[in-house]
Amino acid sequence: ASARIVDVDGDGDPDREWADILLGGTVRFGITTASGATVSAEQQFAGGGDRTFVVGKLASGVVVAIPSEGRDSPLWSFVRCALHPVAGTYDPHAPVGGGRFVFASADDAGAVGCLHGELDGFHSIDAGPNRATFTAVEVIVSADGLHATTGTTRTVLKDAKNETISDYRRIAPFTRATCGTSPVLRPSFHGG
Repeated sequence: ASARIVDVDGDGDPDREWADILLGGTVRFGITTASGATVSAEQQFAGGGDRTFVVGKLASGVVVAIPSEGRDSPLWSFVRCALHPVAGTYDPHAPVGGGRFVFASADDAGAVGCLHGELDGFHSIDAGPNRATFTAVEVIVSADGLHATTGTTRTVLKDAKNETISDYRRIAPFTRATCGTSPVLRPSFHGG
C-alpha cells in the first residue's frame, strides 16, 4: 500500500508513504522521497488487529510516522532522512514498558490523531449503547523529533445530552490512528 503525502524532506515536492505486512504480522513501513531516497523500519505487533500506517507533518514541522494494529500505536519520527522510534511514555491508565512512546488506551483502541497540526492520544469513556465521551491527551513532540511527553487532557467529543451518537463520521477520527488529511494505509501481506 502506498500513497502521496506532503513534502517531508524539505525539497518542496510531495513524497510517498508505503507499508506492507510480513510473515507473522510485522508491519514494514517507510517513506520514499520525490528524489527517490527510501527509508524504512519494521514494527512487530503481538495482537491480531488490523494493521495501518500513516505519516503526518505537525504544525511544528516534525514529521511523525505511526504504524498501528488497533490497540497499540508506536510513535516514530522522520528526522535527518531516517525513521526513529520516539522515546517517552504514554498511557493515561497503565505504563507501557521499554521507554518507547506507544499510544495505548484503556479501551484498547491505541487511537492517535493529528488535529489542527497537533498530536493527541484518544480514548473513550463508555456511556451506554452507542454513547461515548472522547478525550484527548495532548502529546508534545520535542523539536528534534526524538522524544515525546504528554500534556493536558481535554474532552474533544461529548454527547452532552447523553443522546445516541448516530453520525459515525464524527466519531471515526477518535477511534483509530489518523493524522489530519494524510491517507491511512491498510497494508496487505507481502510474504517477505
